Amino acid sequence: MLLVGTVGAVLLGSLERAEAASYVQRSLLVRDGQFELGLGVGIGHRDAIDETGLGLNLELGYGMSSTLELRFRTGVRFSRSGKVTEADYYARAHQSETNRYDGFDTLANPEIGLRFRLTRSGSVELAFDARAYLPLDDYFGLLGGLPLALKLGGRVRLDTGLFVPIVFADGNTIVDFSIPAHLWILLNSGTYLGPMTGMYFYDGGGRAVPFGFGLGTSLSYDADVRFWVYFPDVSGDGGADNFGLGVGLYVTF
Repeated sequence: MLLVGTVGAVLLGSLERAEAASYVQRSLLVRDGQFELGLGVGIGHRDAIDETGLGLNLELGYGMSSTLELRFRTGVRFSRSGKVTEADYYARAHQSETNRYDGFDTLANPEIGLRFRLTRSGSVELAFDARAYLPLDDYFGLLGGLPLALKLGGRVRLDTGLFVPIVFADGNTIVDFSIPAHLWILLNSGTYLGPMTGMYFYDGGGRAVPFGFGLGTSLSYDADVRFWVYFPDVSGDGGADNFGLGVGLYVTF
């Protein structure tokens, strides 16, 4: 109900909005001195166990300076179905990078991280991500990354880079590699859409090819609604049987 009410309030406020600044043109970081609040609802489906579950995502970012952002995130999974499908993952609309070992508790392992801008020149922006997953389950996780945004002509954006999830569990260290490729095309002053894919390489061999499609729209200069449908791995037979969809509201203030 909180998400519905917030969306309604933003929609009413956006009737007299100024020209929206689309995500396609925005920086990788929250603006200096501003907060970003993200609220999301996700539905996940896992075919092998014939379960469909519901989850929520909550995240908060703060621009500590023009080059440094602090971020916190966690999620809630409802009932057994929400836990076994990790439905809160699909509530992170357009945010596909994670360590993929988040357990099956009601509360997702809280994530705290810093993002530091390395360079921003013309159409190229590169940053460094460092995240830690605090252990509510039986593991401790880290994630390091080099997010890269390529903005072409103000109407096309490619989000890519290299991310390295690291997990410490049961005396073992697991190191994976992820290379996302999310292409966004601006349709008008605020609405954008595009395909989401990439490659995910598992420690010890094996890989996954995710695929999805996202849609976002700027309700006002400082508020976005984002939708997506996402398949974690379409590389093998039956890969399309496991999927999720979600919607998220992101507001800066």
